[in-house]
Amino acid sequence: MKNFDASGKPMPYHNSGGITAADAEEGRDDNMVTFSIGVHYKIGKHKEALQWNSPLNRPTVVPQTPFECIDADKDGVCDQWDKCLDTPEGIRVDGSGCSLDSDGDGVPDSEDKCPTIPGPPTNGGCPEKLVRISGEDVATRINAYLEGIEFDYNSDRIREQSYDKLNHAAEVLLANPDFKFVVEGHTDAAGGVDYNQKLSDRRAASVVRYLANKGVDTTKLSSIGKGKSDLKWPECNPVTNCPAWKNLENRRVVFKEIK
Repeated sequence: MKNFDASGKPMPYHNSGGITAADAEEGRDDNMVTFSIGVHYKIGKHKEALQWNSPLNRPTVVPQTPFECIDADKDGVCDQWDKCLDTPEGIRVDGSGCSLDSDGDGVPDSEDKCPTIPGPPTNGGCPEKLVRISGEDVATRINAYLEGIEFDYNSDRIREQSYDKLNHAAEVLLANPDFKFVVEGHTDAAGGVDYNQKLSDRRAASVVRYLANKGVDTTKLSSIGKGKSDLKWPECNPVTNCPAWKNLENRRVVFKEIK
């Protein structure tokens, strides 16, 4: 059996003496027989584990009843997870349904006179380190804080990067509540007189609203718009006469003490 197991035809007699590839190469043998033994186990106590089952025959999933959220105090947190079930309506809350404490001083924002500045409850949540200063010094310090306050273009919306400046201003005002100030809004020289007047009115009022949200007594503040009538840099009319930084400084808010 020279061709068994596909070992090939005998090599030509003139080269090999009539031997096959199996005779010449180690590991190739016409007489090799291969056996394969296997064992198959089925493990599992459930019938489904012992035989194949079509997924189409499986039980239909029962639809779940939608969860009903009951929110008695209307704070946006379901009563099942609300740790403060009697939160007054309109108060901002955290994920547990309790009043926010933005500065982490233990006084909830709804009662904190300085919600962004930590302070003891005995001082209404305001820091005690602030000292009283004269009205003129208060205005000077506030104006230094508010230098460079920014609004959205053609808008009275205060930009987020200016919040820290206003928070510092609120800190000073809260420590010195006996003084009254007028808040002046100013614009640059771009645009018409009437338009700038109205825009400066809105921007000054926006600053007062922000301070009111920080606990400042707004009866001690009044707002007024000056438009482009009192430029910090008068030579910037028209605006093309000046670089951008000068026109930016003309768009400002100023505190002046009312004596």
